[in-house]
Amino acid sequence: MTKPKALVLSKAVDLFLCEHIASTGKSYQYVLYAMRDWVGPARRLPQITSEQLIEFMQSVRARPSIKSPASANKYVKTIRTFFNWCVRSKFLSASPATNLKYQRHDKAVKREKAMPDDAYKRLIEFAKWNKRAYALVLFLGDTGCRIGGAAGLRWKDIDFDNRTATVTEK
Repeated sequence: MTKPKALVLSKAVDLFLCEHIASTGKSYQYVLYAMRDWVGPARRLPQITSEQLIEFMQSVRARPSIKSPASANKYVKTIRTFFNWCVRSKFLSASPATNLKYQRHDKAVKREKAMPDDAYKRLIEFAKWNKRAYALVLFLGDTGCRIGGAAGLRWKDIDFDNRTATVTEK
């Protein structure tokens, strides 16, 4: 009895995308189609090497449209997720994406990225009449913490002496 031929990359990508809700699939699609076209849509999964994926990521990082490490890291995360799914689905025995590395980047997020300064100033002006709301708006603006992270804070998470808080969030 002959062993069935391995799945080709384009078919595996399509199967993977169909396993996700539309919004998630759409966020994965751009990255996976670019990777598929770079590696070769007709290439069989076991023929894909770490070297090819590393070269693909080097080409991604060299693009003028990739302006931050976070943008490149989305490619790494998506490709790793795809190949890990291929392993779990038994299309591959091991992931060729294991050696893809994330780029380090500054974790600080500028407040302007989330909200324009004039909107933030109006929010502060409105909140100043309620001490709790005012403190929350200032905390969120100064730390970049998401509202869900602030909502999950407990007294034990706050160090008032050192003016720090441990936030657990997405």
